[in-house]
Amino acid sequence: MNNEKILDISWGTFLKISLVIISFYILYQIKDILVWFILALIISILFNPAIDFLRKLKIPRVLAVSFLYIGSFGILALLVYLIAPIFVSEIQQFSQILPQYFEKISPPLKGLGIPLFEDTETLINTLGGTLNKIAGNILNILFLIFGGIFTTIFILTCAIFLSLEEKGVEKSLILLFPKKYEAYVSSLWRRCQKRVSSWFLTRILSCLFVGLISYFVFLIFKTPYPFSLGLLAGALNFVPIVGPIITGLALFIII
Repeated sequence: MNNEKILDISWGTFLKISLVIISFYILYQIKDILVWFILALIISILFNPAIDFLRKLKIPRVLAVSFLYIGSFGILALLVYLIAPIFVSEIQQFSQILPQYFEKISPPLKGLGIPLFEDTETLINTLGGTLNKIAGNILNILFLIFGGIFTTIFILTCAIFLSLEEKGVEKSLILLFPKKYEAYVSSLWRRCQKRVSSWFLTRILSCLFVGLISYFVFLIFKTPYPFSLGLLAGALNFVPIVGPIITGLALFIII
């Protein structure tokens, strides 16, 4: 009897371990899709406050979602169309005089023991080629942010469907927990949604503020490549602490 019980526990433990291993294997195989879905979920969360506001104005949810997504990405596409030529022009100018920069900064950096600049010629060729590629393929770089055209379409499609379904994620989460925890899970999800949307909104606004202020300061002091440096300052500001430090080092080296 004891032997049967021990055997039964052993087989049960083996089955549980097998299920855990299989689950991790499946998650590993579909990790890219999971990342895409998380990005789509974040986008839908960012749009939810605006959608809820339009719903309070008695606008149908389908129209509210269509208006916000088409309007937002339409404005983004227009901005890219307007600023891309300026960015490409400044990058091309910088790539042409890149060797002069490294001829000046290599000796002091070598004296500080920074091995990155030991082979200046190789570094110049590498960075120069990279900058030329960026200048010639600026639109491709935008798509690489999401991993490609197909991935971009997939993420945006999932985000739109998540936004169209009112409280869709919340309803799905409730199904995973016992009935007595439904109210708690629902409240927790709403709080998380509010925190995430607030954090992203503040980061985006701070990036826009830093980018615009930096651009105008560079114009006032006649700094070279004001637009590209302002764009760099704004984009890296999204990463707290580390981003501004990298921006400061880049500005010090270039200016």
